[in-house]
Amino acid sequence: MKTKVIVAAALIAFGVTAASAQTMVVNLANGSKMEFKTSEVTNVEFKEAENKEDKPDNPVIDDGQFANGHEYVDLDLPSGTLWATMNVGAESPEDYGNYYAWGETKAYGEEDTSNAHNYSYNGNSSYKKTVYDWSTYKWCSASNSRSFTKYNTNSNYGTVDNKKVLELADDAAYVNWGENWRMPTDAEMQELKSNCTWTWTSINGNNGYKVYSKKDSSKYIFLPAAGYRGTGSLSDFGSYGYFWSSSLKESYPYGACYLRFYSSLVDWNFRNRYCGQSVRPVRRQ
Repeated sequence: MKTKVIVAAALIAFGVTAASAQTMVVNLANGSKMEFKTSEVTNVEFKEAENKEDKPDNPVIDDGQFANGHEYVDLDLPSGTLWATMNVGAESPEDYGNYYAWGETKAYGEEDTSNAHNYSYNGNSSYKKTVYDWSTYKWCSASNSRSFTKYNTNSNYGTVDNKKVLELADDAAYVNWGENWRMPTDAEMQELKSNCTWTWTSINGNNGYKVYSKKDSSKYIFLPAAGYRGTGSLSDFGSYGYFWSSSLKESYPYGACYLRFYSSLVDWNFRNRYCGQSVRPVRRQ
């Protein structure tokens, strides 16, 4: 409900006539005062305060551990980055989830009508992602790494736009999980590696790493060794984990940065953008 009152009426309500008043003083509950020249005020408006519960800044936040229905863990990282407990497309922490080419938001077996290469590859019959190769990569104009149409810093590889980090519209975490989520940058991947304790283990038969907070060992995430999808079938699952960052490899723009691990090694590298790899979302408070 909203009520408008002209200045003269407001002044009379306080026992002051408009003719005699030069200023209007508002006494606030906290003891402070606000003063206005009556000649500069056109009207006084009273309205009910908005109920912030109806319009939360971060929709669907539950108990400080969920965003848009997806659980996260605070691993006490210097940047404050919060890591999700599952991969995009997974139903449990140890589940492999979906595989995405870098900069694509549709997974294996899903239709992407914005990617004409899938349609051509499937004999002009389906937009489904069925293979991961330059011939089906969304951001190429031809079937090779010399024809990029987006995310390129070198004219030898196609159109240069100098975009070095995925836009949200091309971020598989953001598009599939909502505005509270995004893919981690290369720097955030390296922070996770350097500031946590990594233990190779198995959960329900799936190998991977438990990644513990160094300050509180009760807080951890599990990264499954989900392998990757390339020109053939699923490879390296159970032995290797490959997780995309949102960062382009600037010096070699045919590649993007990713976290790689197996039982005796955790590091980061870059590989061809068309490869289908895991996505583990992050967020900030």
